[in-house]
Formats: sequence, structure tokens, C-alpha cells
Amino acid sequence: MRGARNVLPLLLAVGLGAVPAAVRAALLAYEPFLAGGASPNLAAGQYTNGVAYPGDQLLGQGPAALGFGAGSAWTNNSGSGYNANVYYRTEADQGGYTDGNGRQLVTAAGQLNLQRSSGAPSDSDKNAVRTLALGGNLPGVIYMSFMASMTVGDHVRLSSGATDGSSAQRFFFGASTTRNPFVSGWNGSAYSNVVNTGIAISTNTMHLFVARIRDNGDAVHDEIALFFDPLLASEGLNTPTAELTLGNFYVAGNAGWTLVDTYIRGRAVDAPSSVRIDEIRIGTTWADVTPNIIPEPSTAATLLAGVLLLARRLRGGRPDSRLP
Repeated sequence: MRGARNVLPLLLAVGLGAVPAAVRAALLAYEPFLAGGASPNLAAGQYTNGVAYPGDQLLGQGPAALGFGAGSAWTNNSGSGYNANVYYRTEADQGGYTDGNGRQLVTAAGQLNLQRSSGAPSDSDKNAVRTLALGGNLPGVIYMSFMASMTVGDHVRLSSGATDGSSAQRFFFGASTTRNPFVSGWNGSAYSNVVNTGIAISTNTMHLFVARIRDNGDAVHDEIALFFDPLLASEGLNTPTAELTLGNFYVAGNAGWTLVDTYIRGRAVDAPSSVRIDEIRIGTTWADVTPNIIPEPSTAATLLAGVLLLARRLRGGRPDSRLP
């Protein structure tokens, strides 16, 4: 009797401890667009949501976020395209991503939504940028990921900077205006692009984009590889959807070179339409930017039933016929 009482809590603790849990790896930067309602807690990284539409609600907001400059806010980059009928809106709604093996990306409540309220269809872009604070001496390989649901196209850009604080866009990746996965890099005088025209990205569905950016140690063989809707458990389970090797668009191990900002560029062509963006991550490993779980809601109940059955047997009692 005493033995049964002792083994029950032990097995229960061990069993429930085996239930998969969301564990975040270390990140360089993370922007979840965390929903905070009308009275957000900016110290907790929350955005104001629910402001009357239309309006560029995102712009001017900059709650604390890992890897971003203290006090930095999202601003409009009008020099790279501006569509007056498209608005950046932070909102409480949130999508998710589940891979082909049933693993789910870990997400936080809230997202960014580019919405077009009116106006004739146009290819004009809407751009937003927020300053990073990663410092120099970046590792030889970094990873970046984000989720997006779109009608026409969406992509996220990172800019690199020199010691004098000037910056230029060096590489970017995402979905082209024809909804094809693509990567782009700077070759010293112009951008080179690789577009996978064999994949037409479905609309109104959250997709996951993961990029690997690598400094290969010379000035001509830097690499950016895009994994579109990948299996989350391991990078090795996937092959790049689009890959580009050229130029010197990423510099590792240099104290005077860093990634200056995260740059979002989106198009919402039809009226009404929207392009949703969420879960921007920058890290040094695949696991950093693809934290995931296998949801098993019945696991705890199954383990508890097994523990109760074993306890009954240890007490010499007859098991409940309702248990397996």
C-alpha cells in the first residue's frame, strides 16, 4: 500500500514531464508583433491593437523586442515605395504554421496586417523598417524566418551597415509579386535574384520562410538559401527552395559590420486585400528560428490512465474495466 502511494506521484511526475513542451532556443532577434489591446504593456513588448482602420497603426510603435534598438520604432521607408491606400495594422488575430509531419511552429498572439482599403490596383510597395541592435562580429552563418499570408507578394529584407553608420540592402528573401519563392543578393553593383517559378504559393494561407545566410570566407561566394514551408525538426530534412551564391553581401567576424535593421516590404494589390506577416526571428542555428512542438492533447490523459492502472495493480485491487 505504501509502495503504491510512493510510486504513483513519481510515475505521474515522470510521465507528465514527457509531454512535449515549447522550448525557445537562444535568438539574436525576435519580433512576434505581440498583441496588447488598447492598453498595452510596452515593457512586455505589446503593440496597441484595434485602432480604427484605415491607418498606419504599426508606424511609430516600438515596444521592447529582443535584438532591436532600445526605443526604436517601426517607421515608413517612403524612399523605397509608398502606397497611400495600403496600411500597416497590428492586430490580435494570429495564424500558425504546421509542417508535413504535424509539428507546429511556436507563435505568440498577434500579427501585422498590410491592408488595402481602396484605390485602383497598383504595384506600389509599402515599406516599414525597424533598427536592430545586434552588434558586430556576427557568426559565419545566421538564419532568419518569418510567416506570411498574401494575395500578391511579400518579402522581408535585412540591411547591412558600415562603420560610419550608412547602410544598404544586401540580401532579402520571400515571395515575388507572382507568388514564387525567391532570394536576392548584392553583387557589388546590382542585385542578383533566383526565383523558383515551379512553386506557386497558395493565397490566404500562412506559409513559413526560413533563410540561411552564410559567409564563405571570400568576397565572391557568400550564400543565401531559402527553405519554403520546411519540415521543422531539422534543417537536414529539407533542400533549399531557392539558392544564390555570389558577391560579398554578408560579412562575419568584423566588429565594424553588422545588420542595421529589419525591413518589411509588402504589396496589397487588390481592394480589399491583405498581406499578413508574423514571427520574425534571427538566430545562429536552424533551431533558433524554428521552435516547434508536436501537439498531443491526449498524452497527459493517456499517461494518467496508465499510472492509475498500475497503482491499482500494485495495491492488489482489480483494475477498472473502463481502462485499457
